[in-house]
Amino acid sequence: MNYAMSDLHGCYDEFLQMLEVINFSSDDNLIIIGDVVDRGPVSVKLLQNVTARKNIRLLMGNHEWFMLGTIKRLPVDVTFDNFKEYIDEEIELTNDNVNEYLTEYSYRNWIYNGGGSTFNEYLSLSVPERTDLIKFLDSLFYYYELTVENQKYMLVHSVPAGFEKEKPMEDYEPFDLLFSRIEKDEWNGNFYDDKIMIVGHTPTFFIDKKYAGKIYRKKRAINIDCGCVYKDYGGKLGCLRLEDMKEYYI
Repeated sequence: MNYAMSDLHGCYDEFLQMLEVINFSSDDNLIIIGDVVDRGPVSVKLLQNVTARKNIRLLMGNHEWFMLGTIKRLPVDVTFDNFKEYIDEEIELTNDNVNEYLTEYSYRNWIYNGGGSTFNEYLSLSVPERTDLIKFLDSLFYYYELTVENQKYMLVHSVPAGFEKEKPMEDYEPFDLLFSRIEKDEWNGNFYDDKIMIVGHTPTFFIDKKYAGKIYRKKRAINIDCGCVYKDYGGKLGCLRLEDMKEYYI
C-alpha cells in the first residue's frame, strides 16, 4: 500500500502510533511531504527514524530547507559555545528581499519558525550523526510523482506559486514549491487534468475551520496537513492511503 503524510513537526509519538494504525510494513511505502522538523517536541529523533527506513520517502519542506540552510553553513563540529561565531550578520527582512532571504539565509527565520529546539537537538548529536543528517537533507527531492491504481499523483510541499498546469515542476523556484499558499476559493482552481496534487504546508483549519484536524479534499487538489502540532486548534496527524483514499487520524 502507498500512504502520504505531511507536516509532522516533531510529533514523534503520533508518527509511531500512525504506523501502528495503518499496519505499516516493509511491503508498504510512505511519502512524507515535508516538514518533519521544528515546533514539536522531538524533531531530530523523528528525522533520524525516517532516514533509517528504506520504504519512507521524505520530500523537502520549508522547515527542512531552513534547517539545511543553517547547518550547512556551520562547521560540522560546531558547539553550543561557539556556533554564533559562524552565523552571518542579521538581515533586516522587507517585502523587497523576502524571497532572497528565505532561500539564501535561513538561520534567524528558522529559529523564528520553531527551529530552536531542533537546533539544540542537532548540537547534541555526534559529528558522524550530523554528517549523515546533512547528507540526507541535501538529497531530498522537492516533488514526487507516482501512479497508484491508474491514478497519477503529484506530491509537493505546497501548491506552487503562480501554478500553471503545463509548466514542469523543475521550472519552479524553491520558494514556489515550499512557501506559497493559496486562498480558500483557489482550491477548486485549474489544477492538473490528469493528476491529483497532494500538498501540505498550510494546516487545513487555516483554509476552513470546520476542517480542523481533517484532510481537505477537492477534486484535483488535496491538503493533508491536519495541524498535528496545533493541538489547541484541534489539529491531528492525518494519513491518506492512495489506493482507496482512506483517511487515518491520530
